[in-house]
Amino acid sequence: MLITVQFPMTDPRPFLPESTAQLKVPSWPLPRPGRDFVRNFGMVRTRRKGVPSPQFLCDDYYYSSAASAIKLFDISKRNFGSTRVSVELECAFRRFFSNGAAVGRVEIGFNALSYRMLTGDESLELLNECLCLPTMVKQHFDEPRRRALHFQGKALAKLYLFSTTKTSAISSGLLNNIHVSACEPIILLEYDVDEIAKAMPSGCKIIDPETVGGISVAYTKFVSSGKSTGIWLLGSDVSKRDVARRLRLCLLRLHAEQQTLTQILRWIIQGIIQYKPHTTHGDKLENYLNNATKLIFQKHRNGVSQVAIRDVLTAYEWVMNSGEKDILLETLKGARRQVLEKLERFSVQQKYGKRKIYVSVPGGIHGGDLNIMENGPQQTVQINYGSGNVFNGDTIAAGNITDSFNNAGKASSSDTQDALISLTKVVAELCEKLDVSEQQKASRKLKALTEEATSVEVDKSFLKVTGEGLIEAARTVAEMVGPITIAVKGVLNIFGIPI
Repeated sequence: MLITVQFPMTDPRPFLPESTAQLKVPSWPLPRPGRDFVRNFGMVRTRRKGVPSPQFLCDDYYYSSAASAIKLFDISKRNFGSTRVSVELECAFRRFFSNGAAVGRVEIGFNALSYRMLTGDESLELLNECLCLPTMVKQHFDEPRRRALHFQGKALAKLYLFSTTKTSAISSGLLNNIHVSACEPIILLEYDVDEIAKAMPSGCKIIDPETVGGISVAYTKFVSSGKSTGIWLLGSDVSKRDVARRLRLCLLRLHAEQQTLTQILRWIIQGIIQYKPHTTHGDKLENYLNNATKLIFQKHRNGVSQVAIRDVLTAYEWVMNSGEKDILLETLKGARRQVLEKLERFSVQQKYGKRKIYVSVPGGIHGGDLNIMENGPQQTVQINYGSGNVFNGDTIAAGNITDSFNNAGKASSSDTQDALISLTKVVAELCEKLDVSEQQKASRKLKALTEEATSVEVDKSFLKVTGEGLIEAARTVAEMVGPITIAVKGVLNIFGIPI
């Protein structure tokens, strides 16, 4: 099995009229392998196996090593899941790619060897295990710290910005208003059919194998600690490994292009990138928009159908609402008509409705819903947090409530445990009646209270303030004020705290 994690990043500097002090070397998309390097990342190299499509030679053929940028810890052997599956992991590659315009991407690959055939659900647990690997990214001014792999996109984008800027300009504060943006990551699992049984978890979007060279392909979203990641599952036999590789390169490049184009359009709407027709930077922006939309709307790439892939992505990806689209087209007035037509097509390709996602919360991976609406996406999940109690709501709130229920089980006395469980149940009921942001706030207070109530030395003043915060949160739902107040008092009374 090959697992690839991609962190796309969007670089606005080519479209900014002011000086950005960006280094000219490597000269993407045609760097000099073995001579050029990206500072803090590594030497420029060429793919050992080449690229399947000569017309995309520059885009995928040259890369910079990223081995110096991100360090991996404890990856040799991982035991995961309820059945404690054992898998050997080794790092296959760490690479940085650039198209010389706005698109950058770091890709990290892992070879995975399982001691038995995995189920579809276990394949998701394996991917979650990879996303949670401890890693460290270099920093210029801050001390690097260990973080889970799927949280390192922002650090990698920041490192790339500093690493490709003249040293003299960094100390002058030039970069205070320039940001390379980290986009949503993606993880891709490429496996042989004898390695995973029933690899397609229910609810995945499945592509007709006939359109992608006979490969079994499925897509879904995975959410862990509030961080959303796209998941591609590619299954084939030994005879189709070349097709699977071509498909993998297509998927990774298309994801990075779509993520970057969406971010560039947001910056245009916000005025961070300003389009002025018939100027050097205006022409650069127009050429980028034309080339990016041309690539995204291609029917085939690397010998596989890109149309089928794009249709799946657009079912999950949200670009902009109708008001933002109008602002975008008005802002770009003066651009070539074909560019505007392709941008309008890109901005309205999303499909509204409910999609299946998977969410990692304490105790396991649960199915959830991604609702694509005019205002944007909302993620919800249903979890059973004990004794038949079910919560339907925001994914972060679900994790906090599950953590709180688990904290309650750690209480030293049965009275404290019962009181904390009762409070958790009633706060979960409250959260279902709140909007997403208020769900997260209330559930965070609950988690903090249960953690403090089960600590070795309880801070009574903190318990009181947090309890009062929960009562205040309930005031927006009149019928919940009484039950929340009674439950909070039940916990505080055990510690002799008046309220």
